[in-house]
Amino acid sequence: MNRYLFLILLLASTSWSKSVLIIGDSHVCGSTGKTLFDSYLSRNFQVSLFCGVSSHPYHWIHGEAPKGFICQSRAGEGDKLSKCSEGGSYIPLQSILSKGPWDKVIAIMGTNSLNNHVADKNYDELSKDLQAVSSKCFWISPPNLRVDQAKTKKKGVMKLQDNQEKFYDSLTTSVAKNCTLLDSRKYTPFGSAAAETSDGIHRTNSAGQSWGSQIFDEIESK
Repeated sequence: MNRYLFLILLLASTSWSKSVLIIGDSHVCGSTGKTLFDSYLSRNFQVSLFCGVSSHPYHWIHGEAPKGFICQSRAGEGDKLSKCSEGGSYIPLQSILSKGPWDKVIAIMGTNSLNNHVADKNYDELSKDLQAVSSKCFWISPPNLRVDQAKTKKKGVMKLQDNQEKFYDSLTTSVAKNCTLLDSRKYTPFGSAAAETSDGIHRTNSAGQSWGSQIFDEIESK
């Protein structure tokens, strides 16, 4: 069945519920995703979280894990991250979306595509899929990077940082057509509680919590 027809039929057959889907890369696997998960759980939302280190939209659309990494998920109070399937293989995107429709969908992705300068067609495709099963879709773009905190591969982090502006511009003409785009750079400026990283890219535990709290507050204000 055509994927978009499947999503339309899903919307027609299921009533909206107070639920939220959180999906994304290593930021979702870390304290940022945990903060969002726990914040919505405390408000009596049904919360489902799916994450994959090094992932970007292609991996979720095609159900393919980045080499050497697995898909992880969390679905309830007290639950810790666990493998999405036996062996940690990615599950089909439709299997995730069919648990909806969702009151809110939150995607955190982009950092693993900064090498490419611009968001490829998979960003537009995934954002369309997410928008189709949610009354409110939010796409959280990459946070500021910290070359000064890169323990190794400083040149690599510097390259990603140099590409960030152009990549952000491409998001405004792709995912922003389908989901509300939130600019993480305003949450993670140098010197802020959310700016600290462990390697120039990934937030420390406390910084991830701060970033996650700001995302939550921004979404709930809309």
